[in-house]
Amino acid sequence: MKKSFNKKNKFAIQLFVLLLVVVAVFSSCSSAPKRPMEFTDVRMRAQSSFELANTYLACGRVEDAGKELQSSFDLAVSVDDTELLCKVCLSAIVYKLSFANNGGEYFKNFSANKLLEMANFFATKCVDNSLTQVCKIYEARILIDNKQNQDALSLIQNLESNFSKEPFYLGFFYRTLGDIFYELKNFSSADEFYLRAADVHLKNRYLFELGVDYYSSALSRSQSGKKQDAIDSILNALYYDKASENSFAIATDYFAYAKILSKENMTAKEKPSCINAAKWSAFIFDKIGATDEAKVSLDFAKEVEGK
Repeated sequence: MKKSFNKKNKFAIQLFVLLLVVVAVFSSCSSAPKRPMEFTDVRMRAQSSFELANTYLACGRVEDAGKELQSSFDLAVSVDDTELLCKVCLSAIVYKLSFANNGGEYFKNFSANKLLEMANFFATKCVDNSLTQVCKIYEARILIDNKQNQDALSLIQNLESNFSKEPFYLGFFYRTLGDIFYELKNFSSADEFYLRAADVHLKNRYLFELGVDYYSSALSRSQSGKKQDAIDSILNALYYDKASENSFAIATDYFAYAKILSKENMTAKEKPSCINAAKWSAFIFDKIGATDEAKVSLDFAKEVEGK
């Protein structure tokens, strides 16, 4: 009897252990959703609007950019995302500077200088302290807009090392230096920095930015009297603007190509290419509803035809 009792005890213990294991397994594999320790839906929507706004700014769709920036700003405020708020304010500076007297349908109660003040405030609350240096690039943009080009150069010329981990802002830093040198009529230095910006943007696949870089390079080369180099740059701009399906920029590139061809003793071979480029520019502008720009391109084509 003792032996039978021990066997039953052993079986009961084994069964109890097995049940514990089964319960443990099913508990760990439960299909019940885990409760997240952080929600990111609003932040993701805010970030998405911010990135779309920057794309629109590069495309010349300024009011569309303003709408997305306003949406991103409101969402970022609702979740107290100070880093994104800083970045939105900085991009909003570019939006405001696109209009005379800081106009525009969005951020109506904020000037570019007020947005810079806000961006600096948010930057001080961020873990990433490099944003305080990024703010200086946008301060330089305001100075350029006010024709204070030498002050802009003094402000940012030694800041390059601060942006090594931020390719978007490093490229913007180079382009801003290019714009400063362009305004100072140092066109060779301007071209150098535009091409540095293009190199950064190419490595990081910022297609929309590449078109702007090469377009700016074409203008600086044209101002230097380097006609063929300017043509090379504007054709590069056209290539990348086509790749990014940037309609306004494509039309602008064709018009710039026509203007470049018309300079420096335009040859008989270049003349029809110049006229065709200007007319095609006008046609594209018209199709996307940019009627004022279309008229400028078409008037230029007629002017060249009359020569």
